[in-house]
Amino acid sequence: MKRLIRLTPAIGAVLILTGCHFAIDSDIAVPHGSVVRSSILTIDGDIIIGRECVVRAPCRTVDGDIEIGQGARVRTLQSVDGRIELMSNVEVRGNLQAVDGEIVCRRGVRVDGEINTVDGEIRLTRTRVTEDITTFDADIVLDDQSVVERDIIIRRVTHEGENRDQRYLRIYMRGGSTVEGDIEVLDSDVDVTVHLYDGSRVRGRIRGAEVIEH
Repeated sequence: MKRLIRLTPAIGAVLILTGCHFAIDSDIAVPHGSVVRSSILTIDGDIIIGRECVVRAPCRTVDGDIEIGQGARVRTLQSVDGRIELMSNVEVRGNLQAVDGEIVCRRGVRVDGEINTVDGEIRLTRTRVTEDITTFDADIVLDDQSVVERDIIIRRVTHEGENRDQRYLRIYMRGGSTVEGDIEVLDSDVDVTVHLYDGSRVRGRIRGAEVIEH
């Protein structure tokens, strides 16, 4: 059973390891309204950031999830084998990166950076992303006036000697969402369909994908 470590000033001093808060087989929880100036790292544990927190360094987890509470301000978030979920009105000054885990952003989130996933769906609701979204073999959902200011890029993880079967990927744009740049598919073995609902649009070019307007 995982332990829960709450970052208070006293405990924080114990957990600092080479300039970061570190835990193995334990969750790290940051109480509402806290300010954290050093990075947070867990292995086999979740990172839970409370409402209105300010985290001024990256959060990273392996085999764990990251959850950011409403109105928090954070830096880069990275997860391997875990999901990243941002509640409403979170501000990210950095990138969101997940391997084998989805990324979910609720209403009012702003990401001043990139979003990258490998085998993890991206779901954005009334979210603004200032740079590219890049994914490997996972669907993307833009809902409720979400905006991507640059490009959506579809790549694929390949290994030498791999049998490359045809893969299917869907981009759903709903509720007047917009991609200001291009949608570009860089792998011919990935079959991509872009579904446009409710006046959603791509202002740039769409390369290597089929467009379906609903």
